[in-house]
Amino acid sequence: VGDMVYLKLQPYRHTSLSLHRHLKLHSKFYGPFRVLNKIGNHAYKLLLPQGCQLHDVFHVSQLKKHIGTTVIPSPILPLIGPDGIIKIEPEAVLERALIPRK
Repeated sequence: VGDMVYLKLQPYRHTSLSLHRHLKLHSKFYGPFRVLNKIGNHAYKLLLPQGCQLHDVFHVSQLKKHIGTTVIPSPILPLIGPDGIIKIEPEAVLERALIPRK
């Protein structure tokens, strides 16, 4: 409790966060976030940014301890729709390029 941890999220579930063509190049860890308290034997409650629609309790397997003295928190988390599912579509298409094929 009180430590800073990184939160692991599945990269193939949040393709709207970055513009990589390959899903395995997406970020896997977000944060660091402060641990508020321990719930049970294997779950921790995190202090997530205001307006985040993710549930704030995570299994210990989804967390990775931050090592070091300096902490620069990142408030960017994947977008969640009203149904609670991580959005996988882009907000808008800015440009489009057509490649002619024979």
